[in-house]
Amino acid sequence: MLRLDQIQGSECGLSPDELNFQIAARELMAVAEMDACVPAPIGTGGEVIPSAHGGLIDTLTTPSVAAIEASNLRTELLTSLGNDIAAMALDTSDTIQAANSLEKMLAHQLASLHHAGMRMVHRANLQQDPVLASRTLGAAVKAFSTFQGGVAAIRQLRGVEKQHIVVQHVNVGQGGQAVVGTVNTGGGQSQ
Repeated sequence: MLRLDQIQGSECGLSPDELNFQIAARELMAVAEMDACVPAPIGTGGEVIPSAHGGLIDTLTTPSVAAIEASNLRTELLTSLGNDIAAMALDTSDTIQAANSLEKMLAHQLASLHHAGMRMVHRANLQQDPVLASRTLGAAVKAFSTFQGGVAAIRQLRGVEKQHIVVQHVNVGQGGQAVVGTVNTGGGQSQ
């Protein structure tokens, strides 16, 4: 650290107190500037790598403390499920090129659902009791349906799929009938 007694002469025209204040202020600004320039290490899946973990990293531009903590928590949750699910979830996040925390969380959920569904299919195939096998397959189908809903949610978030609602006004007279839905005409068999 630079001190007043290290400066030769008083060429700058400041009093010793003013000079010490200037030196201290510049040192504080330098420390603050250095702290702001340290990028957070980013790993596979776009998640921040805690300093206790190694791995290949990218740089994240000026993350907030909350973003870093949220990323650390997502990573902890993934690794608590097992390394196989964590690897799949981070790969899924990379595959969909998750652009924000919401897409990362959805990617992690998708990987977890896929893993659970595949494990249930495996268990059903090993099951001797047809009733239990059927129930296990039913649970797998629910996991896969939820997975597909998650994929659709990501597409909708990104604006790839847009929901269209058509509202039509129909007058039905007394004793009449209205059909709601798509009506296909033709295509029937003729005799």
